[in-house]
Amino acid sequence: MHILERYALGTGLKIGKPYIYEKYYPMDVDKYVTLHSKGKYESRNYDYWEEVINLIHEPLSKEGISIVQVGVKEDPAYPFCHRTNGTTDLNQVAYIIKNCILHLGVDSFPVHLASYYDKKIVGLYPNMYPSMSRPYWGSEEDSALIEPHRG
Repeated sequence: MHILERYALGTGLKIGKPYIYEKYYPMDVDKYVTLHSKGKYESRNYDYWEEVINLIHEPLSKEGISIVQVGVKEDPAYPFCHRTNGTTDLNQVAYIIKNCILHLGVDSFPVHLASYYDKKIVGLYPNMYPSMSRPYWGSEEDSALIEPHRG
């Protein structure tokens, strides 16, 4: 059972799609994917984002697609990324994700924002089962949720 459904069951509340207020954030790129590299918990962090970026940067650039990094200012800065970390509030992050073509990131608030906007998602789920914490909204076929072997 999804954690949201468990909360609803425990509180007697119905699950509805939330309203999200987006706040404009000036961008110098038009077509982009978003990257959120760090989670609240150390177990959600992925050590190979720089390698991923190095692999996808060139093919994306050829198509006129940029990479926009969202998060907090303490997150590491990655090459080839337009960094918005620490310069945005949650409403501006919502605006940025609303206008992206794909979201890459760990299981965290930005993944769920991308789900709300029905974006394509590549999400890393190292410490939670996707069946319990997957993006709740959006199309399942538009989400690639990657988890480690747990054997």
